[in-house]
Amino acid sequence: MIIKSMSRKEPSFGQLVEYMSDIDKSDEQYNVYQNLYSRKQDDIEQEFLRNAAYVARRKNGNYLYHEILSITKAKKLDDKKQKEILRDIAYQYAKKRASENLVFGTLHDDHDNHLHYHLLISANASGESKKTRLAKAQFDKIEKELGGVLN
Repeated sequence: MIIKSMSRKEPSFGQLVEYMSDIDKSDEQYNVYQNLYSRKQDDIEQEFLRNAAYVARRKNGNYLYHEILSITKAKKLDDKKQKEILRDIAYQYAKKRASENLVFGTLHDDHDNHLHYHLLISANASGESKKTRLAKAQFDKIEKELGGVLN
């Protein structure tokens, strides 16, 4: 499994939610929601914006994290089972990575050889002013723990 994390310095929640929800790439039945009430694109964007307002603006501060979880498709499992497994991994990852933060995720199946989740993670816990930061060692530990799920 590959995990890629990218931070964004602008509150581009709407742009990312729109990209993630592209009907040609994603399947809504596999969406991931953590600490979110909303299920519609515009409402999800507004919920992230309201939560980001709790944090004092700071030059070069992060508003969100865009993270990608990717696995190579297995030949011995059908697509549905692989998608269910990856959704479970995405939920586990969100809980370990940012249990109190807003998380929205979509599964993309637009490549022949792999499946991947896009996760939008708020920089701060729900309703909190302090940002959540994950040290490199913590990130690596989570990646190793979840990588073992696939073996």
